Amino acid sequence: MVSTTDGLENIRTTTHYYYNDIIVISIDPEGQIEWTEKIAKRQHTVNDFGYYSSYALAIDDDKMNFIFNDNIKNLVSSAMTKGKLKGLVYNFSKSFKWSVTVLVQLDSDGRQVKEALFNTKEAKFLIRPKVAKQISNNELVIYGQKKKAERFGKITFK
Repeated sequence: MVSTTDGLENIRTTTHYYYNDIIVISIDPEGQIEWTEKIAKRQHTVNDFGYYSSYALAIDDDKMNFIFNDNIKNLVSSAMTKGKLKGLVYNFSKSFKWSVTVLVQLDSDGRQVKEALFNTKEAKFLIRPKVAKQISNNELVIYGQKKKAERFGKITFK
């Protein structure tokens, strides 16, 4: 709460949005846990409704494909071991300089591979993962935005 000199009170609200790690659990037909896997992800934004946060999911045969905006520093090989982040995970930034759209593919044995789909600085937009839509067995439509400019794209999984 902020007070003014005329005795009136002004109220200011700040809303924080957190969309962090993704946890995947494989359960066999008997209800036993086969494996668990964590996809490291940090997304903390303020007063933006989390438009560019979260992830899109597309299931392709025996693979799960997670697409999200990430910090480009999380792709540096020193932070990765066998395609998985180790140690510090950098927070996603809406700055085009530090952002990249990534794909994390998880197979039926829980092995994951992370790769950059595109650099947001070169593409000149950020995807809004919550509005992506899987349109076929191996295709996902994504929606991107930068201010009032909008773009659609299609990702085909092989």
